[in-house]
Amino acid sequence: MAVRAIITQDDPFQVSMNNWPGQPGAYYNFPIRAPPPGKTLVLTSASVQVRVPPGQDVMATLWGNGPPGLGVGDQYLVLTRQGTFYGQDIFTANHAILLWVGGGGAGFGIERSSTTGLMTASVSVVGFFEG
Repeated sequence: MAVRAIITQDDPFQVSMNNWPGQPGAYYNFPIRAPPPGKTLVLTSASVQVRVPPGQDVMATLWGNGPPGLGVGDQYLVLTRQGTFYGQDIFTANHAILLWVGGGGAGFGIERSSTTGLMTASVSVVGFFEG
C-alpha cells in the first residue's frame, strides 16, 4: 500500500473575492466552485477582512461539502477588531485550516449584528486539488 504525505500537493488553488463597494444586508456569502470530477479540493489557509459601521459585531465561517461520507465541514474564523478607520470598524482573520471539499463546493459566510450602513468584505482561500 502506497502512503502519500499531504505535503505532496497536486494542482494549486487560490481565489480572492470581495463585495466592494459593500451591501446593506446582514449576511453575505462568497461561493467557492466545486472541484472538478475525480478531484478533492483541500483548503489550507483562509483570510477575511470585513468593514462595518462602528459598534457592529461580525462573524465569519468557511464551509465545505466534503467527499461522499465525509459530510459538511464548518470552520469558524476568529475575527479580531483592528480599529476604526475612515469611519468603519475593521475586522480581520487569517487561519491555517484543513478542509476537504468534494462535490457541491464550499464558501465563506459573513454575518453582522446590524443592517445599518454597508458591510464590505474581502476573502481569500488557498489550497490544492488532490486526486
